[in-house]
Amino acid sequence: SAYARGALVFDIKVDAKPSAEVSLGITCGSDCGGDIPITQQLNDATPGEWTSVAIALECFAQKRVKLDMVLTPFTLSTKGTLDASLYNLRIEKNTKAPACPE
Repeated sequence: SAYARGALVFDIKVDAKPSAEVSLGITCGSDCGGDIPITQQLNDATPGEWTSVAIALECFAQKRVKLDMVLTPFTLSTKGTLDASLYNLRIEKNTKAPACPE
């Protein structure tokens, strides 16, 4: 597919680090979707400074997300607290992204 080497990319400014696990998700219908943990990237961010996060679309495909049937391209969830600002959410082709988390 055209997005085989693509990534979901966004800019984030973390003002208060997460108090619990944070997941980034894509949904493609009932019982169709996947979440990727991004807690480490958020904890590694310098508080109050903008940083870019890239997650390879392949990581979502490995979670059985049907990338040709996406209904919700971006969800951010935590059972704790997180104070952050998001900007410039996008899908980029041919983007280098870190290896998929386990």
